Amino acid sequence: MPELPSPILDYVVSLVRTDRFPAYLYLDESGRLLDWGGSLEVYGLCDLKGGESIGKQVFFLEGLLPLTSDLVLPRVKTEGGRSAEIHIFRRSGQVWVLLLDATAAEAQTARAQQKAHELSLLREKESRTLDQYLGRDAAPALDGRLLFQEKGQRTEATVFFADLLGFSQQSKRDSAEAVVDTYGLYLRTIMQIIQDEAGIAEKAINSAVVAVFGAISSAGFPAKQAVQSALRVAEAVTALNEVRQKEFLPIFDISVGITSGPVVLGILGYQERKILCAIGATADRAARFQAAARGREILIDEETFRKIGNFQERFSEIFLPVQMAEMPGKCFSCLVTQ
Repeated sequence: MPELPSPILDYVVSLVRTDRFPAYLYLDESGRLLDWGGSLEVYGLCDLKGGESIGKQVFFLEGLLPLTSDLVLPRVKTEGGRSAEIHIFRRSGQVWVLLLDATAAEAQTARAQQKAHELSLLREKESRTLDQYLGRDAAPALDGRLLFQEKGQRTEATVFFADLLGFSQQSKRDSAEAVVDTYGLYLRTIMQIIQDEAGIAEKAINSAVVAVFGAISSAGFPAKQAVQSALRVAEAVTALNEVRQKEFLPIFDISVGITSGPVVLGILGYQERKILCAIGATADRAARFQAAARGREILIDEETFRKIGNFQERFSEIFLPVQMAEMPGKCFSCLVTQ
């Protein structure tokens, strides 16, 4: 093992003395206590008696001696209630017991376990949310609330199209598990907001989410609900990015296109797997508006702008991008900043 410079050794010793409350017990081969010292009171070890068996004085050492090989016990609750990391080793025919405080490690493990539990609950909630929109719970969730004939009907609705910019490129570099976990995290955030605003996800494919507002009965106005969803989604994704950035994880901006007008709505699928579909020029325009939007930008058409009331104050008219120049009507933009 290479030698360490004395400043490094001094630093390590100082660190252990300051943060780990070291204490020791010195025993003979039979386990009788010969000497002791350090911060033993931290671990509730008081009134020790030399020459007597340590197993009768320290409960967590009972049965561990005589020592057959060096032993490390990562986290043991001591008599003082503190968690200790215990090293038992033989040197020159004598046995040493080193106690180091493990409170910080125990707390870190507890936090990790709590985080794992919260993640499990989050994934369960995600599964229920995705099932509602894309799977077996779709029909019961929509029962009695549809504003169109399930087999198909022409109606007025607002179409919401959102995409995570850069996600497809990042997915080529990440592992499959990382791609699914990351997409699930962002998708869960977006889906919940859409649900809160009485929207129905038409589909989630690649890095995009398509939703329809005005397909089910609610107290709000579809165009306003779609715009409110877009604003909340942009803010939520920005907040999520801030957390991920601190953890040095990849982040993604969101861009949204929203259009209102006539569509054909229907329910496709069989047995328990049913999804909503929106067909027509209104849906096509929403996709093109999204494709033209920058990160954290919401582009809406003139029909949507006309219906969103006070939200109009957050939008400014812009010139249509070249790829949308042939489209009728005006285009309005909102860049969401925090």
